[in-house]
Amino acid sequence: MKIILSSLVAGHMHALAKFLYKKDLLARMISSYPSWKLNKQKMPVESKIIYSFPWFVTPYMFLHRINMLPAFLEKNLSRGSHFFHDNYAKRNLINADIFHGLSCHNLQAGRQAKRMGMRYVCDHGSSHIVFQKEIIEEECNLMGVKNISGGLTDERVIETEQLEYLESDHIFVASSFSKDTFIKKGFSSKKISVIPYGVDLSEFYPATKEIDKKFRVIYLGALSIRKGIHYLVEAFKSANIKNSELILIGKKCIETDKLISNKNFDKRIKLTGILSRNQILKLLSMSSVFVLPSIEDGYGLVLLEAMACGLPVIATVNTGGPDCIVDGVNGFNVPIRSSISIKEKLIYLYENPEERKWMAENALASVSKANGWNEYGEKVLDVYRRILVK
Repeated sequence: MKIILSSLVAGHMHALAKFLYKKDLLARMISSYPSWKLNKQKMPVESKIIYSFPWFVTPYMFLHRINMLPAFLEKNLSRGSHFFHDNYAKRNLINADIFHGLSCHNLQAGRQAKRMGMRYVCDHGSSHIVFQKEIIEEECNLMGVKNISGGLTDERVIETEQLEYLESDHIFVASSFSKDTFIKKGFSSKKISVIPYGVDLSEFYPATKEIDKKFRVIYLGALSIRKGIHYLVEAFKSANIKNSELILIGKKCIETDKLISNKNFDKRIKLTGILSRNQILKLLSMSSVFVLPSIEDGYGLVLLEAMACGLPVIATVNTGGPDCIVDGVNGFNVPIRSSISIKEKLIYLYENPEERKWMAENALASVSKANGWNEYGEKVLDVYRRILVK
């Protein structure tokens, strides 16, 4: 069995590439990352299996990261990066058994792979694209937000993704929540496999706790409407926990100030911006609980990373929370748009420090007993084998 992977971004696809390479199953990895960054991520660049076309994506991602793109330009450059990657992947296919491409930028490559006799796997890291657009539009209307980073989902992206879903032989998602959104949009459950992500325990691990008796709530991700940060800020404020602090790590978005600046912003709430992994690890080591208040999130790998650092987690049900959180054991699942539920869980963890410590130990144990990205890779291989015998 030989596999071709194609992904504009890194994340789980790079972890899978390294796993398949060690098993001598990777025929080719098609990426849009520059070679220096691939080397930094310990990808097998020297093997000549990695094909990269970074010339369009790298400058776009840099400008996106530093918030230097107006919404209309960001949308078109994003679409352009998808187009160039897809065509580069299409031109660089070789004979293999399975073409596994991340959604949104592999439609033409997937079609070509099928013409060459391969099975086509569409890997989608979030909920069904139409569901995603609907729920974010709904949230924008609820919050009176007219402009968000990147704008609402481009209709061309929606069209491309829906064609990828339909034309692929199989669809991978990372959470039960994501699978449910596909079923609600008319897909057979047999076409969709849920394979939760792994976590690298050599990169995320418990550090020595800095004892200062402060109750710290921490969040990591974009400060966007999709991530529901306004509900976390509201919950933290209304909980009014003595000697507490809320740390928001991540990039500010166009809508950030609209969402949280009018929430009686105070000095207990810290916006750190984008930080290095070492800085993130230090802040996680100082924290009491991690919260992921997303309106919609395909999984939320940060949940596993926080758990690996020994933190209990609170997440909405529209994430991978229900797949990795056992309520009251290693964290809590809460409804979306419920600052009240988040507030109640924060107060509970504050008032029960021994219970919090026990849940933190359970969180670490639950990710430690899983075999990280190797377990993820083995589950992917199982599905590949089933696809090939159909």
